[in-house]
Amino acid sequence: MEIIGKAHVFPVDNLNSDYIISGRYLGKAKIDDAIPHLFEELSPGFFDRFSPGDIILSGWNFGAGSTREHAPLLLKKSGIGAVVAKSFSRGFFRNGINLGLLLVETDWMNITDGDLVKINMEEGYLSIPEKELSFKTRKLAGIAEEIHKSGGLLPYFKQHREQFKIR
Repeated sequence: MEIIGKAHVFPVDNLNSDYIISGRYLGKAKIDDAIPHLFEELSPGFFDRFSPGDIILSGWNFGAGSTREHAPLLLKKSGIGAVVAKSFSRGFFRNGINLGLLLVETDWMNITDGDLVKINMEEGYLSIPEKELSFKTRKLAGIAEEIHKSGGLLPYFKQHREQFKIR
């Protein structure tokens, strides 16, 4: 699977879920109403520059803080192609995988807003062809890979329902 999208770079470590989506937008009647407010605190007008398939890049421990599912859920619903970080917080990673959000770990550098990013999950690399940059990515493995390929935990469960029957 190859993902291609425009880079949106947040070159900070410990980017917490409140910076992804502020809690003040989560009391709305419909969760989708919060999507235009993604990254509003860090990058005003982000949503106006965003197109479905674009790729978020950030530093170490992306998604730190609250383990509420809203941050990865809204990223998934917005159409983000992938989130690339040097590492993810455990809670964000688990929630993202369960929701079918593509999360890619690599120690990237010299990528700027607007660069065209290519991610190849099977071969395990991320590249910026215009800059002749390439980075090895940490591949998903085991159950995390299977859940992602299924589109998330619920689709995985539905596809493998027989495995979960109580005997």
